[in-house]
Amino acid sequence: MTKRKSEATYDPKKATFVICVGVIAMILLNLVYDYNHHTETWIVCSNEQHKYSNYEEVVKYRYIGDKMYGFYREEVIKAENKEVLDNVYKTFEETRNSLDLTDDLSYELEIKDLSLNVKTYIGVDHISYFFDSYIQSTPLDHKSEIEAVQDYYNNEGYECKISYK
Repeated sequence: MTKRKSEATYDPKKATFVICVGVIAMILLNLVYDYNHHTETWIVCSNEQHKYSNYEEVVKYRYIGDKMYGFYREEVIKAENKEVLDNVYKTFEETRNSLDLTDDLSYELEIKDLSLNVKTYIGVDHISYFFDSYIQSTPLDHKSEIEAVQDYYNNEGYECKISYK
């Protein structure tokens, strides 16, 4: 009896093509899965239209599911000189000192050169009453949906971007 050696014959080009198609399909499925199963939605709006030479503002809203979870606001106030900066800082410091700061409410002040950086965080999910009073000059509240927040800021001249995590 003679043993036959069987040699595998395959086309390397076909194998490479099949592997590439498989990798692309996996990437596409992963993207679709991530898009449909994100847990967080972020709306980030910056005030581009009303940007003054001495003031910048960015507001961020964090949603988990359809529920507003957190509010972030970053402001940069640029002063003409040290005296003006000190007066602005004192005003913001009085505001900070009047607040009961916790893990759900933070208000940070930082001076860099002739600029004051103010960072505000409100844990909307835990202190919604505070957020509602903080944002009362707008038509928004802690129950506002993502589209309402985006529409409000777009109408006010902000540029908004939505991202998912």
